[in-house]
Amino acid sequence: MRIAFLLIPSLTVLLIGACTEGGDAPTDAVWAGSTTGYGSPDGSVNNGSGGTGAVDSGSGDSGGKATGGSLVSACTDSSECNDDNPCTEDSCDSAETCVHQPVSGSCDDGAECTIDDTCTGGECLGTNQCPGEQSCDLGTGSCLACTSDTDCNDNNLCTDDTCTDSVCFYADNTAPCDDEVACTEGDSCSAGQCTAGSLNDLLCDDSESCTDDACTASGCEMTENCGEGWVCESSGGSCIELVCETEKSGSVLWGGHCYWASTGDYDSWDNAKTACSNLGSGWALVVIETEAESDYLATQHVTGFDSIIDPDGLWAIGHRRVAGVWQDLNGGALSSWAAEVLSDGDDACAGLLDELAKSPAGANWTEFPCDWDNARAICEYTP
Repeated sequence: MRIAFLLIPSLTVLLIGACTEGGDAPTDAVWAGSTTGYGSPDGSVNNGSGGTGAVDSGSGDSGGKATGGSLVSACTDSSECNDDNPCTEDSCDSAETCVHQPVSGSCDDGAECTIDDTCTGGECLGTNQCPGEQSCDLGTGSCLACTSDTDCNDNNLCTDDTCTDSVCFYADNTAPCDDEVACTEGDSCSAGQCTAGSLNDLLCDDSESCTDDACTASGCEMTENCGEGWVCESSGGSCIELVCETEKSGSVLWGGHCYWASTGDYDSWDNAKTACSNLGSGWALVVIETEAESDYLATQHVTGFDSIIDPDGLWAIGHRRVAGVWQDLNGGALSSWAAEVLSDGDDACAGLLDELAKSPAGANWTEFPCDWDNARAICEYTP
């Protein structure tokens, strides 16, 4: 288990006091920076618990201004108030005293063993990202205090975790592992991650004769292997022949689906949709998903009905734009190809023109109001 610790670096505190020439430094003046101490009239530093602060030209009974661990008592502009702290906004107020206002936002505490460093209360605070029970040394940026290899467990089987001189080290290994893809064998570690071994198609056998079963890096994929006019049963795994004439007299087979062109006219897209669904279970207004399907319907199927009706008419298809978004007749998303063919705009419906009516060549899709006069419908049977 990783345990995160919130680390609070040494807080820089600055209290402002007034100095008078020839007098002692006020007892409420505190050294800025890492040194804590008080100024003496002879210009030296009376060290507190911190280190030694150098003084800037302080001599005799003037006290002077200290730099580094500096005693700040007055200012004339903001440039004299810089405390080198990214988490404060430094300014010189109207009373000629320095003001250090805490700010928020991200920062960098300079330690590699912390993450998500953020300004909080005028300090740059990070979250300990050391594993196990280790602590983060802000001075060196290293994770410390592991006593054994078990303290360094990062829960990654593909790294060897060791504790050396109280610091955790993680070396990539080539150990056996499981990539959680059921049909891969011999998985092993590489670059700190579990990678797939060999692909075994036999582990994907679904016992259905009408599917080809293959193992891929993402898992098993089953593809129907039935020929034209045959479909795979939803259960049992055998192929059955699809006879479109059995489903609807006058329908034709293409791509494992039956298509039928209406012989009547409809005055709205909704009526065309209803007419197709009334043909029986499995029938619906056609939703064209590929260029090949579109070309078939425009060149071979629709014009094949010219002995029944005028081949130059408009045919309703199951694509409708609602609130500016194209969708199929059930409100689902269209295939990427169909979505690219159709343009943006106000709500509308899509229609198909046969090959003879295409202008320019290939532009056999058209858009029109969903209420129209004398349009026909192409219906599709999906087994």
